[in-house]
Amino acid sequence: MRAHLLYLMKTESDKSIVAALHRLERSAHELLVLWFCQSNMKLERLTWQSPGDILQKTQKLDPSKLCDDCRCFYFSHEAMPREPLVIVHVALLNEIANNVQSIVECDHLDCAEDECSTAIYYSITSAEPGRLFRIERYRSGQHANQEGGYKTTKRVAVN
Repeated sequence: MRAHLLYLMKTESDKSIVAALHRLERSAHELLVLWFCQSNMKLERLTWQSPGDILQKTQKLDPSKLCDDCRCFYFSHEAMPREPLVIVHVALLNEIANNVQSIVECDHLDCAEDECSTAIYYSITSAEPGRLFRIERYRSGQHANQEGGYKTTKRVAVN
């Protein structure tokens, strides 16, 4: 619903309608902030032993590397424990990477778990359009936009 409001605000030409949509969007935003506060969210690691439906949903949203040198986590809401809301990818390295692209494009990072000294999160994906925050991943590929379509991004932006 919020994604649709954001889309309408961009496409509507009548300023009075845009103002009303803006007020409605702000109310929806405030309600979502209350519902999805940190105390209601749960962070879980995604592994090959995770429930199949959760693996399917996260892989559909954001194909992940589930290997020894990468970690994938997802946030879920206590009222919707089987619905991944945000997916976070973390690379385990033995040094700080010079660039994110080297992590993203590599199939295997060649760092044994006991040798890793650095954890770098390199991808955060929201499962729903109209999310509380917007993060465009540094990974090239298809990403849902507020209109429900897809776009390609190559930068990081946090709003």
